[in-house]
Amino acid sequence: MTENEFLRKLFDERDALPTDNDREAFDWAYFQQMKNPVIQYGYNYFLGWLGIDKFTLENAKDGFLKLAAGIMSIIGFIAGVIMLEEGHDAGGFLFLLAVPIIVWVIVDFFLTPGATREYNAKLIDDVQE
Repeated sequence: MTENEFLRKLFDERDALPTDNDREAFDWAYFQQMKNPVIQYGYNYFLGWLGIDKFTLENAKDGFLKLAAGIMSIIGFIAGVIMLEEGHDAGGFLFLLAVPIIVWVIVDFFLTPGATREYNAKLIDDVQE
C-alpha cells in the first residue's frame, strides 16, 4: 500500500462518518493507537536484533524468528570472542552467525514504512468496528 492509498483510505473513512462527534471519536481512537514509522525505525535500529520492531506491529511470527536469529548472533559473537582470545582460529568463523541478523535489520529499514502503513490501515478498519 502506497502512502497516497493509505491517506486516501484514512480520509475517506473519516469523512464518511455522519457527525462531527463521530469523526472526533474516530480521531481519538485512531491516533491513540497508530504507529509512527520514525519510532519503528528506532525500534529496528536499536532493538531490531530482539524483534521488538516486529512485535510492536503485532507480527509475532516474524518477531520470534528475528529474536531467535538475534540470540544466535549474540551467542556466536560471544563464542567467537572467547575462542579468539584462547587462540583458536575457528573463532572468527562464529562471527558469521551475526550476518543474518545484520542483513535482516538492514532489509527491515526498507520494509518498515510499508509495514507501518499496513498496520495503520488495518487499524482504520478495527477502529471503525
